[in-house]
Amino acid sequence: ENFEEIFEDLIIEVNINFEFVEQELGDSSLQLYSIDEIQIDYWKTYIFSPKSYVKLPFKSKYLVNIQNDKKYTDDCFALCIAAHKHPAKDHPNRISNYIPYLHELNFGDIKQPIDVKDIPKFEKLNKMRIDVFRLEQVGKDETKRDSWIINPFIISKSNEEDEVSLILYENHWILITNFQGFALPQVSNAHIKGQHVCKRCFHVSKNESSREKHFRLCVLNQPARVIMPKK
Repeated sequence: ENFEEIFEDLIIEVNINFEFVEQELGDSSLQLYSIDEIQIDYWKTYIFSPKSYVKLPFKSKYLVNIQNDKKYTDDCFALCIAAHKHPAKDHPNRISNYIPYLHELNFGDIKQPIDVKDIPKFEKLNKMRIDVFRLEQVGKDETKRDSWIINPFIISKSNEEDEVSLILYENHWILITNFQGFALPQVSNAHIKGQHVCKRCFHVSKNESSREKHFRLCVLNQPARVIMPKK
């Protein structure tokens, strides 16, 4: 389908909904006068093609960016999971630290490289919770950590305790070893103890009580990073 056909279908749908709302109003004094604006967001889709290694512009002690070779290009996701389960004491970015543990992971009939839509299935097979984030550059100097933020991409619905946080950057998987340590500086003063960043919306809770209260409300909505006005 081209854009014109999609737009025509959308207009038809809007008109149907417009008539439906008018019927719902019935004999009340309320009137639907007009729809003043329609915003259409669209993006191109592409076949996932993993890369063996992508160098990050900045450095962070909370990230493991495994330097895998072409032989293990399709195993980038699996290597990150192995790195989570078996953290390396020395040279954490070396692939040789994690190859011996790839056999522990159960992919079932999931083909590699894994598609993001198959992550929930992988979670069930391996009793894990996997959250995926995307990087966004917000500052001019790409070599500085504070020039980058992460946004929620896929937030798991699993309740498993074994929790993994990954970044999908330019079709390359990167492990976040400490989500709170990595995310907190972009939303709050990282030196204040006891704070907790919500993975779903990046709200910062000051203590356990406020964290639990926030989660009960946040889980009712779709994951999205909240941007507050500067003024």
